Amino acid sequence: MKKHLITASLALSITFFTSNMMAFPKLDLGALTGETQQQGGFDPSSAADRLEAELRAILFDVAEAEVKIKEALGDNQGAAESAARAKRIQGKAGLKDVMEETKSSSKATADLMNSSQDLNADAKAALKEAIPPYLKAIYRTSQLKGPIEEFAAEAQNSINAVKSNPLQIRKVMKSLKTGMTVVKNGPGLIKALLGNGKQLVTGAKAQNIEVKEEKAADSF
Repeated sequence: MKKHLITASLALSITFFTSNMMAFPKLDLGALTGETQQQGGFDPSSAADRLEAELRAILFDVAEAEVKIKEALGDNQGAAESAARAKRIQGKAGLKDVMEETKSSSKATADLMNSSQDLNADAKAALKEAIPPYLKAIYRTSQLKGPIEEFAAEAQNSINAVKSNPLQIRKVMKSLKTGMTVVKNGPGLIKALLGNGKQLVTGAKAQNIEVKEEKAADSF
């Protein structure tokens, strides 16, 4: 019974991921995980670790870019919080926690941009430089769509291969834990970041701030 519950839980997570994901440029899972078809097989633990490392690198860049935007908008406390989050990301803070923090912080940044009025020339100049790297970092999260989707499929295959062996299921599930955190929470994070990025651009344009990073801005 427990075995069926574990398998059903994984299937539900994968279904949730598929139904909530938008279409974005796809990266090759083999390139991300360092595995190739010729090498054969799927190493759940290695794939999960590499997926986490890539996501953490992106979230770090989001936090670092966010610091400059908040400083330009006069939110020194918010800037300090984003800087602290960047350090926690590098320090291996809980992945789910930093994903949620990034999502809520990006919403606060977009709201701050849209509520700001009569920005001076220095603030506008700083924002003109700070916004493009932020949008670029946000856009990079969408490129994880392919690797996350493939990881979810391979994870299901790994479970199916050992579903008759409860001991093996527990071992496989443990190796999949980090990757499944990304599968479960990645779609919501990506959707939120892209939506907040779009709001940020709208607020910047209302202040007559030119956004140079056309590729990043147009992706929204």
